[in-house]
Parts: sequence; C-alpha cells; structure tokens
Amino acid sequence: MSAEPTGGQGINSANYRLTLAGCDEPLHLKVIERADASVADKLAALEGCFRSGVKTVEVLRTVDGRLSVEQDNCLLAMFRWCEGQPYAGRPAQR
Repeated sequence: MSAEPTGGQGINSANYRLTLAGCDEPLHLKVIERADASVADKLAALEGCFRSGVKTVEVLRTVDGRLSVEQDNCLLAMFRWCEGQPYAGRPAQR
C-alpha cells in the first residue's frame, strides 16, 4: 500500500491517493479533523446523490456498512478516485 498526499486544496481536511496491493484503481482517503455531525450528513447526502444517478463521486462504505470511521478525533472517509483538475477558485469550476 502507498499513500500520497494529493497536494490539492483540502479545505478542513487532508487528502491522500491510496494505492492498494491487488486493487486495480487508486482510492481517495479524506481525513477530516474536528468533524462535526454535519460532515456525516454531507456524506450521506453525497451518497444519496450518487445512488440517484447524479454525476458525483462515490463514497465507499466500510465492511460494516458505514460511510466513515472516527479515529483519533478525525473522521476518515474513502471515495473512488476521480482524475480531475485542482480547484483554482474560478467560478467556472464551481
């Protein structure tokens, strides 16, 4: 396994590109410090959008069906990796 910081603008989080042995695609790990209850709600809304066919990233569930894990006062969430361009703050990117 390798974990590389993405170097993007992680607002209130750290982001990593994970490459796992035996896995064909990299994954995106988001580590959110001091996450409040609204983060879990946002993850659930994001997953609901994906399941409804909205073109957005897929939140991967844990083996016990959760959307995130809390560890050492951080919330960890895993997503399918999507190639893209870093956010540069331009209105067109929003």
